[in-house]
Amino acid sequence: MGQFIRLRLTNELYVLKKDRWGCAYDSDRITDMLNSWFNMQLYDAEELEDSVLFTLKKDVFQEHFLSFLMEQTQIMHDFDAEEIKEEVEALKSRSLPDYMKWIKENRMPSCLWYGKCTIVSPLYCSEKLYMSADGVDYLVEGKAVMECYDSLFTYIHNMIRKTSANPLKDTVAVLLD
Repeated sequence: MGQFIRLRLTNELYVLKKDRWGCAYDSDRITDMLNSWFNMQLYDAEELEDSVLFTLKKDVFQEHFLSFLMEQTQIMHDFDAEEIKEEVEALKSRSLPDYMKWIKENRMPSCLWYGKCTIVSPLYCSEKLYMSADGVDYLVEGKAVMECYDSLFTYIHNMIRKTSANPLKDTVAVLLD
């Protein structure tokens, strides 16, 4: 058994108000902690008794979802790119609820499917919040313990080349050592 590396467009963040040591946070503090990694202005917040639910605003999702997936697919440029492009094109004619339902019900051979997981968030804030990140996975990289990183490395490599203006961007190798 291994763990998968996933790139997920996060549609919902469900965050407990207490961290793993029992320290409590209010919704404003949780929002501040998450804001360094996510643009929390893109989310609607709903305060629950013991948690806060952040849901991506429907208009933001509707307007940008398909173009974001196409952009990311072009960056990946791996063996799944054509299948993802076909899936994204097929989704264009559907409404937001229809294509979210379609993604949840149809796990495709590409990496475009709806995922749900609970994580402790050391990467997102030092307070170790318990949170669930639900959304659409657009890259799933082999089993991490089996060291299958080719799609992820391709993605990182292409992101460096796309975002840097420095000519040395074309000399970078992504390695696991």
